[in-house]
Amino acid sequence: MNNRLEDKIRDYLACHLDLLESGLTLLKAEYVLSNSVGAGGRIDIVAKDRFGHVLVIEIRRSDQAARQALNEIFKYTALFRRDQGLDETHVRLFVVSTEWHELLLPLSEYAETAAYTVDGFSIVALPDGTITSAAKVALAPRAEAIELSRIQGGYLFEKPAARIQAVSLLSAAVKRVGIQDFVILQCDHNGTNPMVVYPHALYLCYSSPFRTSTKEDITSGLY
Repeated sequence: MNNRLEDKIRDYLACHLDLLESGLTLLKAEYVLSNSVGAGGRIDIVAKDRFGHVLVIEIRRSDQAARQALNEIFKYTALFRRDQGLDETHVRLFVVSTEWHELLLPLSEYAETAAYTVDGFSIVALPDGTITSAAKVALAPRAEAIELSRIQGGYLFEKPAARIQAVSLLSAAVKRVGIQDFVILQCDHNGTNPMVVYPHALYLCYSSPFRTSTKEDITSGLY
């Protein structure tokens, strides 16, 4: 007899897959996975969509450790694909959970790198497993990596004191032209060459303005 709420949710959802997406057909609830090189497991629900893709549906009813949850989801999906001889284009993954506080960000990162489609669903369930509402979760967009501009600047100083005074002035000047992502490095000449007149420097690096510029700005020759 299944007493866990997660089991009750699984049994209810298996009979009401249309809560997640129309046209889904149940193939198997509690799909047992074998693993010749490690521990096996069970997929909560295996279904098929109206286009013939196979769905792996995993249910999480608590804000459990996100790392543990994703490890299980990744392993189960990989074992299922190998067991069925399916490539990534024929598999979709649905993660259904009552809590998303800890799971949202790691699942969003996982979805960005996974070779198959990953969707999350937030549900509200009664103690008997009845699902009263289900809605697709908007996964967090991937943060863009900072792209440094190819135009950088070096400023030379004879004395360290003059360089210190210039830091705030240079920072203010960069901000005035609308650049917010930048770094100012202090560099010193390490040596005894008498030809080096300005042994102290500020080196300015900033993000490329193309990251936040409109197409009109770029093509207008503003940059």
